[in-house]
Amino acid sequence: MAYPHWHALATLPVVALAWPRAGWRGAVAACAGGVLVDLDHVVDWLASGGRLDYRQRIILPLHGWELPLALYWWRGQRGPPWVAPLIAAWLGHVCLDWLVNNPHSLWGYFLSRRLAVGFDRLRSGWPPPRPGPRARAQRAYRSRLRTPVAALVSAAVLVLLSRWQRIRQ
Repeated sequence: MAYPHWHALATLPVVALAWPRAGWRGAVAACAGGVLVDLDHVVDWLASGGRLDYRQRIILPLHGWELPLALYWWRGQRGPPWVAPLIAAWLGHVCLDWLVNNPHSLWGYFLSRRLAVGFDRLRSGWPPPRPGPRARAQRAYRSRLRTPVAALVSAAVLVLLSRWQRIRQ
């Protein structure tokens, strides 16, 4: 998994872009979407009896492509301006995790897919875990390389959301 400091770095462009348009609320929302989403690891910790054990099951209720997209749909109906930075940073967070953790497919980061297969790791699109220092070193290396990609994705999403909002008004 990408550690919080990588998520914070990937979120900085969204915070910088959100500040002039959405103020402090937009900046806080971007931080929540980009970093605080990882608080859902507590659910897995509790489900595994007080340890983070992803060998058999992956719950992660906030790590799903469809969740920020559902929020986008809601925002298009009646959302305040701070929701766009939240959506952009949240998608950037999931994108960075997807790029670093390398599930077999995009399905690994669909909450609905994990729910449909009972949160079973293998059936939801995840390879068997590779523990050990070498696997951690590979994830750290991928984090360094792919954080700028996730930052660009989330910044581009925010720009597109802002332009779409202006077109619709």
